[in-house]
Amino acid sequence: MILTDNKSIAKLIGLDIVAEIADDHVYSNAEDQAKYPVTEILQEAWYEAVEDLLTSYQINQFIDRIDFQSIADKAIEEAEERRDAEEEAREYEENPDNWIYDKETGVWDERY
Repeated sequence: MILTDNKSIAKLIGLDIVAEIADDHVYSNAEDQAKYPVTEILQEAWYEAVEDLLTSYQINQFIDRIDFQSIADKAIEEAEERRDAEEEAREYEENPDNWIYDKETGVWDERY
């Protein structure tokens, strides 16, 4: 059974796909962001994931109960955090004296 909670929907679409959609949004300009709303792209990705699993009636029943906006909001927030971490890493790479960056944790520490 396909659930309608946000985590299940994101997993069904594919967490990597959801992240890629959000990253594309965060790195695009305002015109493209308006032209390609994340919620619509997520709906299309969900539809592609379920079109062979559900009847048209079931798809219409489920799609009305899914909160694509909150899925998009969470994914965009996470994408913005990734972008900010990358920008911070680039900033420190330009001035690496006495600092080391742990890519796994995303934290900068002073070198001893």
